[in-house]
Amino acid sequence: MARYILYVVAAVLVLTLFSAGPAKAQEEPVVLRAGETVDSLVVDGRPLDLAGEVKHDVIVFNSEVRIRPGARVGGRVIVVDGTIRDEAGGAVRATLYNGSYLRKYGVLRVDGTGLSKNPAASPGQAEDWRGNQIALFMLGLIGVLVMRLLAPRATVTATEVVALDPGRALVMGLLGALGLLVAALINALIARSPVGMVWSPVGVLVGVTAVILLGAGWLCGMRLAGDLIARRLGWRSEGAVYPRIALGLLGFCLAKLLAYGVSSWLGGAVLLLEAAFALMGLGALILSGFGSNPDWLHARLHRERHWMSGT
Repeated sequence: MARYILYVVAAVLVLTLFSAGPAKAQEEPVVLRAGETVDSLVVDGRPLDLAGEVKHDVIVFNSEVRIRPGARVGGRVIVVDGTIRDEAGGAVRATLYNGSYLRKYGVLRVDGTGLSKNPAASPGQAEDWRGNQIALFMLGLIGVLVMRLLAPRATVTATEVVALDPGRALVMGLLGALGLLVAALINALIARSPVGMVWSPVGVLVGVTAVILLGAGWLCGMRLAGDLIARRLGWRSEGAVYPRIALGLLGFCLAKLLAYGVSSWLGGAVLLLEAAFALMGLGALILSGFGSNPDWLHARLHRERHWMSGT
């Protein structure tokens, strides 16, 4: 157990470094001094001090642009997700854009000449992705602790079903997710009907229950991911449930961060793979009667037990 705790602490430190990024490099400004002339200028993530002449356009991402008196720009100053400090009295045409609006029409990148669409992520998107995945990892660790306190035996039972029969768990998870989707659509229709006000407490309960089921399924599926990672590392095949769930969370978090650094599409593919593991966990919850019995659903489908009976 102590070894697993050390691994988790090390992981938190690594993720903190991922989140922090190269702050020192981003603080170094780009300076175009008075009397200097360039054809065009593209700056990404660094402050720009503009006092010279640019024959065509200036394009800046995620930083502050300071336009000094006497600065000259033949085209326009385009700033995406940044700020403009105009000391030239409006002599330079400068426009500020919201990056989230522009990303509706394609992800933007710097190509040395202007803006173009590309599947690679912009700096702002990459930062958001890192923050979201690290927050999801931390939320998962908190969820593991809650499950350990509230339902330790049920969690062990459900995760054993995932590990022993992942294929059947995935099929049942897909059916369960479809059922939750249908329930959400019905819930939305009733909420918009004349009885919506009366139905609202039930609707909230349905929504909260769906979120809890999906979250619990995600964490149960991480047990299988942790087992696979442990096997690749040469650890023993049997391991404690909660450290293995934490290992699965860590593995997917690092995989998403590294994959997104290569391509946003690759990061999305890893996220879809994680969703598949979550569906396995949801299916295991259904198969085991939410952790009450590994054969809970099998016994009822084969009429060995009544549906309303206990385990």
